[in-house]
Amino acid sequence: MDLLKPSDNKLALKLFGSRKGLLKERLRQQRAGHCIIHPCSNFRFYWDLIMLILLITNVIVLPVAIAFFSDEINSARWIIFNVISDAFFLFD
Repeated sequence: MDLLKPSDNKLALKLFGSRKGLLKERLRQQRAGHCIIHPCSNFRFYWDLIMLILLITNVIVLPVAIAFFSDEINSARWIIFNVISDAFFLFD
């Protein structure tokens, strides 16, 4: 799965020195296992972005909702949002 392997980004090239070093790292990653997410992979970048958005949303929305919208906390949309965000945080 190429999504989990290091991509051709600036960080990966800086860490491995050249494209040849990056290719060696991709081969090493392939031998290591398929379920390992490399820190320089595209998947890791997007996962961190999703986690950042969820974190910022929770930091802003939770206190405001508890303070000002206590009647709507038990709505289906609110519960679904909390369950999904909690599942992401638990999985992370």
